Amino acid sequence: DWATESAPPNPPTQQATLELVDRTGQVLAARRLYVLNKDDEAVMPIKLYFQLGEELREVTRSIPRTQAVATAALRELSWGPAGNEVAAAGFTTLLPTPEQIASYPGRQADWSDRVYLQSISIKDGVASVDWSKEMAAWGGGSAYLQALTSQVTRTLQQFSSITSVRMTVNGSEEVLQP
Repeated sequence: DWATESAPPNPPTQQATLELVDRTGQVLAARRLYVLNKDDEAVMPIKLYFQLGEELREVTRSIPRTQAVATAALRELSWGPAGNEVAAAGFTTLLPTPEQIASYPGRQADWSDRVYLQSISIKDGVASVDWSKEMAAWGGGSAYLQALTSQVTRTLQQFSSITSVRMTVNGSEEVLQP
């Protein structure tokens, strides 16, 4: 109980590898990541927006300091809410989840298990965001598309250089139609 004991350790920012292993110790998945100290000068806060009930709510996360903040924000957004954000508050994402992608009838054999940001470019205040083909599992419907677009737009509008967002999937606007 941290209320009665000393505070938890506050290690410096450092690289680590998170491995998921089965009972035999075989590595099923691995991801390189940073363990971040929020007080480190090499770390910066960003705002992400996730669904909570019927509203989008802001969540602040720490990321390694970068000049490509819009790219970093969308990459972070594509991972969805963190475990503590889901458990503590019930946040969800409007981007397709691994479960939605796995069960999508149009899924192809070469699909990944999650949506990836392919590119983002910013010109005259418009962020052009291109998502990977897995975004096709988004579900459809005008209300859902509006909410999905709002999630991405609000996440990006924290940056003063962005006033609006245009999204494509593999360069095509056809996939993201109601």
